[in-house]
Amino acid sequence: MKRQVAGARSSRAVTAPALAAALAVAACSGSATPPADDCWQLRTVDRVRVVPRPGAAQAMVGGTIQGSNDSPTNGFVTLATLAVPPAEGQFTEVAVPGAAPYRYVKYYGPPGSYGQVAEVEFWSGGTRLQGEGFGTVGSRSGNPWGNALDGDPATFYDGAGPSDAYVGIDLAAGHVAATPTFSPPPGSYPAPRAVSLSSATPGAAIRYSRDGSDPVAAGIPYGGTVLVVAGQTTLRAAAVASCMLASPVAIGLYEIGGGGATSQSSIHVGNSLTDAIDGWLQPIAAAGGIALDYSRYTVPGIGTWVYQEQPTGGFGVENVQVSLRTRPFDHVSFQPFKNGPCLPTGHAAEASAQDRSDAVNIEEAWNDASAQNPAVQMWVYQAWPETPTHGFTGCITGGGYMRDPAIWNPAPPATWEDAVRNQVAYDEAVRAGLAAMHPERPPPYVIPTSLAFLALKRSVQAGTFPGLPAAESAFWSTFFSDGGADDHPTAEGRYFVTLVFYAAMFQRDPAGLPHANTSLTDAQAAALQAIAWQTVTGYAWSGVAR
Repeated sequence: MKRQVAGARSSRAVTAPALAAALAVAACSGSATPPADDCWQLRTVDRVRVVPRPGAAQAMVGGTIQGSNDSPTNGFVTLATLAVPPAEGQFTEVAVPGAAPYRYVKYYGPPGSYGQVAEVEFWSGGTRLQGEGFGTVGSRSGNPWGNALDGDPATFYDGAGPSDAYVGIDLAAGHVAATPTFSPPPGSYPAPRAVSLSSATPGAAIRYSRDGSDPVAAGIPYGGTVLVVAGQTTLRAAAVASCMLASPVAIGLYEIGGGGATSQSSIHVGNSLTDAIDGWLQPIAAAGGIALDYSRYTVPGIGTWVYQEQPTGGFGVENVQVSLRTRPFDHVSFQPFKNGPCLPTGHAAEASAQDRSDAVNIEEAWNDASAQNPAVQMWVYQAWPETPTHGFTGCITGGGYMRDPAIWNPAPPATWEDAVRNQVAYDEAVRAGLAAMHPERPPPYVIPTSLAFLALKRSVQAGTFPGLPAAESAFWSTFFSDGGADDHPTAEGRYFVTLVFYAAMFQRDPAGLPHANTSLTDAQAAALQAIAWQTVTGYAWSGVAR
């Protein structure tokens, strides 16, 4: 059977916000010289072939071919668009002109299409490219995304939801150097430490920096232990190996002699909207003096039932149940989502986690985490409604399928702002349900990201956000991908989401945190920091006063 989610990632890795495509060549020989014929390199997709689901060719119009060097869930750019229906019952070729090499490539269905497609192939010249598949989990008809990659035009993908449905491949799967590890681990120590760096990839060379620079582009070759002395030192390290992409960057904050650094651990469970903080939260925490042992477990498009019914095969830790049952975490966040169970509370006796409720599903994970650390802080991650392009109605925000109206049946939203209010009320109901189950535990709280985006939208529209016109379109195009047509945030939006996590989790004002890997000016970054802090401190369930 085809796997329905892509392979696991290291739980301690920090994915660089972008992978330079040139590294695919440079990694083959340790220089920028052309690779040998037998050396793997990241190829450029120059055409894609698709077969529509029978009778659904028209539904593919407006679908896009997208690429990312960030992750399989974020950082995508549009490479080509299907402007006309593909031919029924046969392959139609879509040219991808002038593209650079991208590690992750996918077909992204247009809004309302459920991502329907029978086959997708990615080509470079005369070579059909192979890789590890990924896609949006679930199907309304029992036809998952793997069907679009199985070589059989008689099968097809039909997503669970009308929008944000996609299928793609990781072209570099199995060709990425293993992320370096630090020994001793990052944290606070009373005296100087000699830190060893290692990678599980045989023959890999390691480069590191201690000044915040990119270790691949400007790092120091590792030739022995690295001495960290009094004060705070942030080490960044990456591994490079022949015929492989450079590893994700590992980040370790060391404090010698005390003085304010803290060590905390977190795991974040959800889908691609949870991945908005991946590669961002750990370095920003380090910049704020927090040595964060960061982990995540994400599956595209999934809801909280992931913990019970799909604990392996996602991105991040190998097995999320094993992680929560064996490791003591300081913070655990879960993301309710419209892909079930679509109820904040109740239905605890249902056989399937998909038929229970978000509070019931999260409680099981909370029980496991509490057994390892009774003081663990549980978080409900309040993601945002879909953008207006996709339509913001649904089983959480209202106006769509209501599974049990006696428990959850909000008024249909007329605006995105209405949808935010319904989303907030839903997540607060999940939080209240958890708190009622375990009044003896530290109370659960909410990461108020949806509220923060609402405050940011108002600031932009009012003309008070520096450097942007007073227009709603400026908000969507600046902070959400594909000009606001995609629900996933841009680098600037991901930075903002991370600021909200930082403020709530660590109870600290994010003012002054660096905004590397964004196009933000200092004034814009300061405005985002202020909005994030104002949202968190002004929201009763953010836990900032805990």
